[in-house]
Amino acid sequence: MLKRSLQVLIVLALSAFVSWVNFSAYLKGYEPDIRQMAASLVFLVFWFGYGLWMGVKKDSFFLKFSTLYWGLGIAAFLLGKTTDSLVGVIAACLFFGPIYGINYFFNANLHFSLYVFIAYGIGLAGFFLGRYGKNTKGNG
Repeated sequence: MLKRSLQVLIVLALSAFVSWVNFSAYLKGYEPDIRQMAASLVFLVFWFGYGLWMGVKKDSFFLKFSTLYWGLGIAAFLLGKTTDSLVGVIAACLFFGPIYGINYFFNANLHFSLYVFIAYGIGLAGFFLGRYGKNTKGNG
């Protein structure tokens, strides 16, 4: 199993990369293009797969880490928004930016918290599917 610190680094690196891909769209409020939409979908598929993998392994680290990760994202964004600090910019880049491409499917931009809940929910769905999914080994 990957060490937990490596898992955290992978998540942060992927978040930063996908945010960079989406940066021009979310910085200026443009509609995402097909490339940005695809990058965000890859990001969400990653969270689903990561959750699924950890669920199959019954490793509760995923629940703690994803709750902390996305919870800190909302807290940092709100702190940055209320204090006009750099914390909000960093939060937008790591938590909001990677998911911005899903606006490709919507007529209007979603509120930041909805992006976070979508990503968090997709990860949890993967985890619980992996953990409680039907065991098909030996059944035919």
